[in-house]
Amino acid sequence: MSLQAFERPSIAKQFFLKITGDSDPVAAIKQLANPTPPQFETEWLDFKGAAQITDADVKKTWSEALAGFANTQGGILIWGVDARKNQATGVDSTCGLSLVKNLSGFKSRLIELHRQATEPPVLGVEIETYSTGGFQDEGFVICFIPESPFKPHRAEQSNRQYIIRAGDNFATASVSLLRNLFFPQSRCLLVPTLKARCIVQNTITEYRINGFLKNTGSATAFDTFVITHSDPKGASHTLEDWETGSLVPNTVRAKKPIHPGVSMHFFQTGYLPQTQPTFRIQIFAQDAEPAEWLIHFTEDEMKAEAEKTGERLSLHLPAE
Repeated sequence: MSLQAFERPSIAKQFFLKITGDSDPVAAIKQLANPTPPQFETEWLDFKGAAQITDADVKKTWSEALAGFANTQGGILIWGVDARKNQATGVDSTCGLSLVKNLSGFKSRLIELHRQATEPPVLGVEIETYSTGGFQDEGFVICFIPESPFKPHRAEQSNRQYIIRAGDNFATASVSLLRNLFFPQSRCLLVPTLKARCIVQNTITEYRINGFLKNTGSATAFDTFVITHSDPKGASHTLEDWETGSLVPNTVRAKKPIHPGVSMHFFQTGYLPQTQPTFRIQIFAQDAEPAEWLIHFTEDEMKAEAEKTGERLSLHLPAE
């Protein structure tokens, strides 16, 4: 089964492709079962013995694996290989085979349980089966679970808990981590761009610097508030879509939301020749991290930008 969705590059996916693309996947999985040195479980790799597994255990294990891997970096669950605590390290490592019986029925059961295993369902899951050639249709089931862009996912068959993968175990997410997981995954990202324009009136030349704020994120920006510090201070012009701050100098507040992909003209300042202005722009919006940008202009750059009416690249200042 493969439900297509956005998928980040991952070690787990490369490992999954390595196994499923092997000329003999069964042999490749058997080599993981009892190797030297030991094959340990990791943050993206888990094994589950299946010879004596009950349906209730399948439900719980599948639910936790889907939620736990989707809520972290993604991972692989291999059914049919047993793993126990390594006495030397305390980390689960493979220790032999415990094959899945009735491969086709087991895969069908996982597909059946998939949509009810987590809330919301995890997209992009891939399931492959490999028979060892026995009379009872025995073998391995390897499942790839991608990191989800829609996390957090709740494990419905594990007491409706929010599960993460931590080391070689699935664990309940802490309250602080849940706060981060529930922070909106869709966020606005407001990026300033300055454009220079040359205006000549009655033989007097003025360089007009126009600032545009573009939402390059995936969510609408609400209550956008911008503080623009310019050195030297130029002749400013009032813009229609913004309210001028009365208490804090050099501030404007957007009169309307800024939707993804939309660019809004947020300031306009005029300078005479032989000026090299510097702009420090602070941007705030609802549910967005505050950002600060620093943009310099030389007179030659203003001339060049004015001639082509091109964009002046913005340089991001890291937060201190």
